[in-house]
Amino acid sequence: MVKATQPVFIEYLFTLGTSFRGDVSNRIKLVEDALVKCAILEDDNHKFVKGFSVNLDYAKQKHSTLTLTIHELGNINSSN
Repeated sequence: MVKATQPVFIEYLFTLGTSFRGDVSNRIKLVEDALVKCAILEDDNHKFVKGFSVNLDYAKQKHSTLTLTIHELGNINSSN
């Protein structure tokens, strides 16, 4: 993956398998922290991650998956 250098919008698609337990919302912070640690995102604060969407799908398989799409927004006003 290429490092995002401009503010981003992140789309999360969680496909929950039959063995999924816990809260989906807790996974979002873990993913964003990992993206910063791996140098894919410059930061995960509100000035860099301008928004996100979370969608859930359900699978009949045991294991869960995550599909992540990161959209760079370009040079937008970051003063907020």
